[in-house]
Amino acid sequence: MAAHPVMSNDEVHSAVSNTPPTLSHSCSLPPIAPPLNVPPRMSLTQSITPRRPQVGRKVVPNPFCPHVAAADRIRCWKTPHSISFNLQMASALPPDLIESSFETIYGSLAPAMKSTYGAGLLRFTQFCDKYEIPESDRMPASFLLLVAFISEHVGSVSGKTIRGWLSGLKAWNDTYHAEWCGNDRWLQMAQVTANKEGTAFCLKRRDPVTLDHLLTLYEGLDLMSPAHAACWAIATCFFWGVHRFVFLLHMHQCHLTFP
Repeated sequence: MAAHPVMSNDEVHSAVSNTPPTLSHSCSLPPIAPPLNVPPRMSLTQSITPRRPQVGRKVVPNPFCPHVAAADRIRCWKTPHSISFNLQMASALPPDLIESSFETIYGSLAPAMKSTYGAGLLRFTQFCDKYEIPESDRMPASFLLLVAFISEHVGSVSGKTIRGWLSGLKAWNDTYHAEWCGNDRWLQMAQVTANKEGTAFCLKRRDPVTLDHLLTLYEGLDLMSPAHAACWAIATCFFWGVHRFVFLLHMHQCHLTFP
């Protein structure tokens, strides 16, 4: 997909207000809701300027999926369900309350996780585009579609990565009050298989840090240098702090075993 121009502030606010920007193709998007005449706010939900998509991170041109930053996909990417939900809200609340409600819900997501969740939404959209899954079936997604999505990536990525993608999909569904079938037994079994098959992508455990490592570091430092002294202080605090934690944990386990 060719990179879209960076959206202006008005266009970004329009996307947040459930009115996606017009794209240069024949597909048209049904009206979502009356424009919200609320000025953009500086808040935790402020949009980020999108960058040119990297190789392998593109989606089929689609008015439901405007070109936005990964952290903004959850609130800007739509489905017929989310559009219907927006219309339902518009019939019950004034525009400014709808805007503030979405900001409150979206603000519950940890800022550091928004991009990670956006990655899951991207992979799911690519999967649906590949197999021509209708937009109406993408939210709420059936347990069968989610199992198929997991099966598509089993053995090619780690189980932890797949869990992160599913967390992003759940956050997307939660944002628009869509049903989530994460407790379905098939979905749980598919995740178990993903964990087993994805072990090859897990980092190998490294050897523990010992006193020899600490002494080697000490011999290479000049403690008269503030930077070196700070490095030595951090290393020793971390080393002995971990030792203290492991000791207390061991004592706690012994106490539980031998009261």
